[in-house]
Amino acid sequence: MPDANPVLTIALLLAAGATMQWLAWRVRIPAILFLLLAGFLIGPVLGVFEPEQTFGDLFRPIVSLAVGIILFEGGLTLRFDELRGVGRIVTQLCTIGAAVTWLLTTLAGWWIVGVRFEIALLVGAILVLTGPTVVIPLVRHVRPRAPLGPILRWEGILIDPIGAVLALLVLEALTGHDSAADIAAGISLTLLYGGGFGVITGLALGRALEKLVIPDRLHVPVTFGAAGLCFAAANTLQPEAGLLAVTVMGIVLANRSKLDIEHVLAWHEPLVTMLLALLFITIAARLEMAALTKLGVLSVIFTAVLIVIVRPIAVACSTIGTSLNWRDRGFLMAMAPRGIVVAAVSSEFSLHLEHNGVTDAQDVIAMVF
Repeated sequence: MPDANPVLTIALLLAAGATMQWLAWRVRIPAILFLLLAGFLIGPVLGVFEPEQTFGDLFRPIVSLAVGIILFEGGLTLRFDELRGVGRIVTQLCTIGAAVTWLLTTLAGWWIVGVRFEIALLVGAILVLTGPTVVIPLVRHVRPRAPLGPILRWEGILIDPIGAVLALLVLEALTGHDSAADIAAGISLTLLYGGGFGVITGLALGRALEKLVIPDRLHVPVTFGAAGLCFAAANTLQPEAGLLAVTVMGIVLANRSKLDIEHVLAWHEPLVTMLLALLFITIAARLEMAALTKLGVLSVIFTAVLIVIVRPIAVACSTIGTSLNWRDRGFLMAMAPRGIVVAAVSSEFSLHLEHNGVTDAQDVIAMVF
């Protein structure tokens, strides 16, 4: 895959992504496995594709914007009427569960893998995220009984901006000298700009669509453009606020009773499928073989701890005093797959660490994968 020709590279990536998706459909296994395999093959194994060399300075913003569009599509699927009776559970999973996951994952990375505590803190924050790109397809396939489906979908989408902001704060603490007041101000600004831009853009666009100010044939491009602008504006004012902004924007649009967004969703789904294929392949391609082999069997142990210890404890702590029985809790404990948002955030942050001279930056993305 020649790096000197970005157009040909993008075309080949699109073809490879479509092929991997088709192959996954034929053998009935998750497409992520084939996409990651393709990325490993053309990146660390054969060395014929280096995303940063091909796309240059545009690589990070392209990945960031693609993740924003994916989260916007996820927000469009969330309706408040699904939260009746489970709102408290979702809230606790996104707060108590996130805190427990961060703490235990940090300790596991430090004790088991043996990375520096600061790197373990960042990995723990990144792995707070689960990801709608994997959770939602699994929910659709398994079709769990109510209320498990809505709980998993809401957690999988809301936890992404929360985890991204948490990881950003840890990253800034590692690469800067922020005080507690600076960190508190950063959180406040993220909520202000992210939530504010999301609500305002969602309400304005929803009103315009309802009043037929925008013709039917332009609903999709205008919605797409508004989501991109909302993401970029919030991110410009406060780093990572864009993820929250597009998630909130999607939720606002999804919950307007007079607005039918099914035709928008029908167009966004294939777009997100294409973006996922490109992101999984390109992010896997930028891994370094040395970083992957360095962890060895410790990575397997680390992953096992996340699955059989960290997630069950986080769910148990988050569902104390709720109406869920232990069978339902057990199902939630078994469901915390990581998606493209985790991979994208880890890739972006490892790049940031490398630019700041952190020698073990590749450990971040290697542990996440």
